[in-house]
Amino acid sequence: MTTSRFYRDKLTQVADTARHDTIDNSVGEWRKASELMISVSEKIRSKALEVQPDVEGNAADAMVANVTAIGDKLEADALRMLEGSKALDTAAAAVQAAVQTHNSIYISGGFNAMPTKPEGALPGAPPTPEQTTALATYNANVAQYEANEAALEEKAKLALQKLDQDYAEAAQVMADIHGEKPPEEPSGPNTPSQGPGASMPPTIPGTPGGPVDDPGVKNPHPPTPTPTPTPTP
Repeated sequence: MTTSRFYRDKLTQVADTARHDTIDNSVGEWRKASELMISVSEKIRSKALEVQPDVEGNAADAMVANVTAIGDKLEADALRMLEGSKALDTAAAAVQAAVQTHNSIYISGGFNAMPTKPEGALPGAPPTPEQTTALATYNANVAQYEANEAALEEKAKLALQKLDQDYAEAAQVMADIHGEKPPEEPSGPNTPSQGPGASMPPTIPGTPGGPVDDPGVKNPHPPTPTPTPTPTP
């Protein structure tokens, strides 16, 4: 049996193209903007109350009401930007976690060497006891190799599922802020259908300076299977 490398190949694409540092920068920009807007809202409301005694009649109350409304709107927008920074922070952490998992899989995979089949008996000759023992050991090693490969593939799959989930949640927050629908994956015969984690997370809209780059490729090249020896009965 050949263990698929589909999810590991997908995770490698994430690791090769991930730019969580770019998202980190956006997190800081959104947070700073939020703090600035809150500071401005507090100052203009305070200033309106400060100058109110100097304004005569109903104009004073109207002025305070108008300025307060502006300050409240600024504060509300600031709080939404703070939510956006948290969503971006979640996205950055998700990408970083996926990269760390990829690195762990890469290291572990290097220790999972494909077993080498021992020489068997000559044609027409019965196997020696040593050859029988060597063949049994080989078959056991093949089974262990396959089990290790399957475990690494499952680990990659779970990492991609978590990445998809975190990105979807972050994208929804950003879409709500900008009044947009979150990006949807295309459907059709060319879309991978291997279940959760088979598709890359969508780009998060609305980050300062433009959208955050998609850390993955939506339609990767077909996975490269790893040939494995077939256990000999």
